[in-house]
Amino acid sequence: MNIKKVIKVNLLLIVLCTAFSITLSGQSYAAIEIKAGTTRQGNVTANNAFQYCLDMRHQTSTLGDNSLDPHMSTARDWGATAYLGLSSYGTVRNATGDTTSINEKNYYTTTGNASGVINLGSYNGDWATFVAAYKTGTSSNDYCSKLYEETNSRYVDVLGSTYNSSENVGKAYGETAGWYNAKVEYGPQIGLRKASILGFEGWGSAGNGSGAAGVTYRPAIWN
Repeated sequence: MNIKKVIKVNLLLIVLCTAFSITLSGQSYAAIEIKAGTTRQGNVTANNAFQYCLDMRHQTSTLGDNSLDPHMSTARDWGATAYLGLSSYGTVRNATGDTTSINEKNYYTTTGNASGVINLGSYNGDWATFVAAYKTGTSSNDYCSKLYEETNSRYVDVLGSTYNSSENVGKAYGETAGWYNAKVEYGPQIGLRKASILGFEGWGSAGNGSGAAGVTYRPAIWN
């Protein structure tokens, strides 16, 4: 065997492996896992939900050391979900979207399966999801003060005084009203999404951010 060829091959492998290692080290493998047998978190205030999502950027969180930008989903995030679901990339052809089953419970999704954006506030019709948004003209309270403090950040949306206000364009409120018979209920203070992916339903008793057994939240992650 030619020793020089063996050395050259080994050196080449070392270089390739080193380059591959460097490439891997520059990627993030953080992910959110839906664990079997678990349930959505309820009875959480808008303040706590907002902070929990921001805390996901910390190196001790479930995402680990990351350069991502997690935050509680905003009305704009929801709008993007609705429009992409309606596009040729999605399967939303009614007010709710198709259903997918997780842990033997059905949820609405933008793609008809678990790979889509799932509306966790849709199961049995009695759950709602907080969005980081509040209605203009309303006052801060102990349940939602963090959202008001972040008014000028990109992590909170200020909604118009009526559902079809110009400030709400792109947020799947007024402009999607009536699409595939999507409903709109515009309530008192903090944004809640319920049931429909396209419409906007159900402020309920948690409309002041106080939370309830049937109100959950979800993070959005920008990279």
